[in-house]
Amino acid sequence: MPELSPERNLVEFELPGAVRLFVYRTEKFKTSFVNIILGRPLDERTSCAALLPYVLRRGTTSHRDMSSIARLLESLFGASLDVDILSFGERQMLSFRLDLVEERYLFMGGRDLLAKGLDLVRELFLEPVLDGGCFPNETFEQERENLRRFVAGMVNDKGRYAFDRCVSRMCEGEPYARYEYGALPEIDALTSESLTELWHDTLRSAPIDVFVVGSTDPGRVRDLVVGAFGGLRSGEEVTDPPPAVRRGPGKLTRVVERDDVMQARLVMGFRTRIGYGDPLSIPLVVWNTVFGGGASSRLFRHVREKHSLAYYCSSSVDQSKGVAFVQAGVDGTQAGRVERIVRRQMGDLARNGPTLDEVRAAKAYLKAGVLSITDSAPRIAGFFLERRSTGAVIGIGELLDRISRVRRADVARAAATVKPDTYYLLARGDE
Repeated sequence: MPELSPERNLVEFELPGAVRLFVYRTEKFKTSFVNIILGRPLDERTSCAALLPYVLRRGTTSHRDMSSIARLLESLFGASLDVDILSFGERQMLSFRLDLVEERYLFMGGRDLLAKGLDLVRELFLEPVLDGGCFPNETFEQERENLRRFVAGMVNDKGRYAFDRCVSRMCEGEPYARYEYGALPEIDALTSESLTELWHDTLRSAPIDVFVVGSTDPGRVRDLVVGAFGGLRSGEEVTDPPPAVRRGPGKLTRVVERDDVMQARLVMGFRTRIGYGDPLSIPLVVWNTVFGGGASSRLFRHVREKHSLAYYCSSSVDQSKGVAFVQAGVDGTQAGRVERIVRRQMGDLARNGPTLDEVRAAKAYLKAGVLSITDSAPRIAGFFLERRSTGAVIGIGELLDRISRVRRADVARAAATVKPDTYYLLARGDE
């Protein structure tokens, strides 16, 4: 089958029980990639939900431990099963990923690997090992301790720690401030009973998105997914609120915290009214690329190369929330100078816009990144997951076209919407 345009390769199905299926048909890869996502809000049960996939993968009534599951996967010609926790905006995603060899590469073919892989995930969802109606306490305690160590260990990644601290102060009281893997006090308070209750609630109310990338006929995939998950629930209780883009308080908040760090971390948070679907959505992405999104960006050139003030300095945008960030590793005594340069470059882009050469370079960089999406099955699934999660309807081809049509004035208008909200510095006590 010849490779079609990305949009023509994609087939979408609305299935019973609030299950949505995306099939991207391609012969580029030797494996079929399946990503099954249960979406829920970032809320007071985020820590509990972060634990759920790791307990579910421990065993089913047919395959009672991870060794048995591993033997099943090996019998499926070395298939792999992974779980993960993701977040998009104010949504937490419980992810179950399968990699299965394409059946066309098997001797005599027709092994029904996809059907068997989906059946395993169905068992994980619906038939986990229970003890007295709850998850076994030993399994629960082991996985809770693993999660606790992971969250506690985040403080060792000072860059990520500083970013999370900035977000928690900037978005205090908003779901976006919650870390998708939870918080230590909440993890410590979990019980096997509370996890079992959340499992039931998730199956009843969480929308399910299934992303399949491979050469299998979309109609066959639809039938297999309906067989595995179509009877899961009626869909009447399923909730899927739209992403929230909020304005900031209108004034800059400054936070300085001290720690034993070799390199200070500066994180600057900004609010913008621009979310997915806004006319300035793509110009904002171009602005970010010019401003701090690559090795030719202004922040790299001015902060790192010209003035040697930072070990790294870059910017990012999250349009699912309408926020932007600058992150830098600096000498704490130079943080003020770095902030002034960042603010100066932001102001110049808002007043005068980027140069024509900057726009051309940014658009070429972005287009190359978009075109590379189809070189990786997980990236294909991730692109359409983001599209589904944010309510955006733009596809790969349309995205390329919109990037091409961005002009300097559009970038300047997007830049003018970005307003400082929170300044966070993690530095040594003597800086």
